[in-house]
Amino acid sequence: VSLYPWLNYTLQLHRMREMGFQKRLFDILDERPCTLAELHEFCVMLFGEEKLRGVPSPELDFKEFCKGIKKIVKTTPQQWHPARMTMKGLVSVDKMQRVYGEIRGCTIM
Repeated sequence: VSLYPWLNYTLQLHRMREMGFQKRLFDILDERPCTLAELHEFCVMLFGEEKLRGVPSPELDFKEFCKGIKKIVKTTPQQWHPARMTMKGLVSVDKMQRVYGEIRGCTIM
């Protein structure tokens, strides 16, 4: 899951993949980084659709998306991070910004 340095790959996520949870996003974890649309979908899967209501799509406004996710992470219980051997949020917005920061919304030509 080195393609996803921003993700806390918790035991729960690992077990869901092991058990064959039918979610396309799990299939790409070992294959390639996710797109901005998939990043949004991943956050909906992690935090729930209700918590992301009002958070703009990262494709339209990445900066505001990150602000919204940061607020959600602060209000969500931390989970054990097996690689860091400590409790962490489900995602690191700072690392997410480093990975996707060069992408600036959509461009119509």
